[in-house]
Amino acid sequence: MSVGDQIGARIREKRVQLRIRQSQLAKMVGVSPSYLNLIEHNRRRIGGKLLTDLAEALTIDIDLLSEDRKSSKVARLEEAAHYHKVEVQA
Repeated sequence: MSVGDQIGARIREKRVQLRIRQSQLAKMVGVSPSYLNLIEHNRRRIGGKLLTDLAEALTIDIDLLSEDRKSSKVARLEEAAHYHKVEVQA
């Protein structure tokens, strides 16, 4: 699954978490509920103003919607492993 394919799932996840109906969010950002449904199911790619509007409506940083979570998580784990690296002396 590519980063672009994950955006729709992240939008839906955050919307459900906030207990916002699809029709409510669609109205907030100026699209039809059916179009938002297509976005959430990765049948439409988004960017620019609509992505910004969705991030604002969902009160989430736009980078959290669009970043590759797996790469980000791996980077954080590598950083933590490096930070906690202990050198053992005999």
